[in-house]
Amino acid sequence: MEMELTYAGLSRGELQGATKADYLVALDAVLRVIDEGDIVFEEPGFPVVELARHLTRWLGDPSGDDFVFESMSYEDAGALMVTQRPEGWTLSSVLGGSPSQPACWAEMDRCLRTFLLEVNHDLARLEVDADWLMRQ
Repeated sequence: MEMELTYAGLSRGELQGATKADYLVALDAVLRVIDEGDIVFEEPGFPVVELARHLTRWLGDPSGDDFVFESMSYEDAGALMVTQRPEGWTLSSVLGGSPSQPACWAEMDRCLRTFLLEVNHDLARLEVDADWLMRQ
């Protein structure tokens, strides 16, 4: 099974300020969840850098709890969720779209870490200090 968490159009054009919160909210892009080649979720203006920060922390926590993204940009929690079901892990959002098909943990981990690598690469391209943004 091939699952992708990807984005397009990341820029620092809307950045006004120098705090961590300014960067996390302003660095947004069109986020997509792609499952077997089909887009099951797409959201413009998604705070992908803030998502990357939260995912980095969650992947480093061995508790095994589900991931529910609580963003400064959305009133409700769950703009992106990684949920364990009996048949595997899914990506979904309270913003709409369809949940992804269940995947084994190895596939979900690969999907999320590929996303994080892409974000870090783009932050370097934009001359933004990724280590500073990802720290507490």
